[in-house]
Amino acid sequence: MLVNDSTFTSAVRADVVLHRVPATTVAAELDTPLSGSMVMLAAYCATTGIVGEDALVAAMRASIPSYRTQHIEANERALRAGTKLLPVGAFPAWETANV
Repeated sequence: MLVNDSTFTSAVRADVVLHRVPATTVAAELDTPLSGSMVMLAAYCATTGIVGEDALVAAMRASIPSYRTQHIEANERALRAGTKLLPVGAFPAWETANV
C-alpha cells in the first residue's frame, strides 16, 4: 500500500506492506504544491513497473486539455521526481511467465 506521508496518519493492518511516500513534501519542494497526486502516481507506476517514466509523461502531456497546458512542465517535474521515491520494479504489477 502506498500512502501520502503528509496526509495519511491512520494505522494499517499488520499484514499490509506500507510505503509512505512524501508526495506533498516533494511537490512543495518542486514549487508545485498542487502536484502531489502526480508524485504519488509516478511512485506507484515506478514501483509496480506498470508503465515507464517516459510513457507516463507522454500520457500526461496527451491528456492535458488545451486550457491547462500551463501545468505541463510542473506535472512533468512532479512525475519524474515521483519515479525516484521508491525502488523501481520492487512490487511488480504482474509476474512474467517463464515460457
